[in-house]
Amino acid sequence: MHPVQINTLTNLDELCYNPCMREKTIRTRPSVCCTIADPGSLDAAALARYATLLDALADPTRLGIINLLANNHEPVCVCDITAQFDKGQPTISHHLSILREAGLVHGTREGIWSFFTLDHERLAELQAMLAEVYRPLRGQPLPLISSPVPAPSQNIARSA
Repeated sequence: MHPVQINTLTNLDELCYNPCMREKTIRTRPSVCCTIADPGSLDAAALARYATLLDALADPTRLGIINLLANNHEPVCVCDITAQFDKGQPTISHHLSILREAGLVHGTREGIWSFFTLDHERLAELQAMLAEVYRPLRGQPLPLISSPVPAPSQNIARSA
């Protein structure tokens, strides 16, 4: 184990705690430790608003509903949405309610039927947020996996 040089406490901003060490020691940090060059341009309110949007999308059924609505230019009846999923009408209505509360879809009623459309402005806002988060990469493609993930059957070793 290397000896740790303990320096006098002069500036808390220049100190770093090493969680890997068993003993509690105070060391001066290297100049590159614990610094944030650019905290980004999104404030706490914007982050909370976008987290709500992303939380609403963080479900396969809700993403499927968004995809279904995006591929139809006319309002889609809830009965047609339900028919596309292996879920009951109450579950689909619950997911639509979450999407509606997040402002991602709009619903209208015609008699006993409900019809849904995407809120394209809200989706454009989400797209702009993602562009802002990846602002340092403007003009560059987003980092992608260079090759597709092999199918599960290709990962299984064959026995002789």
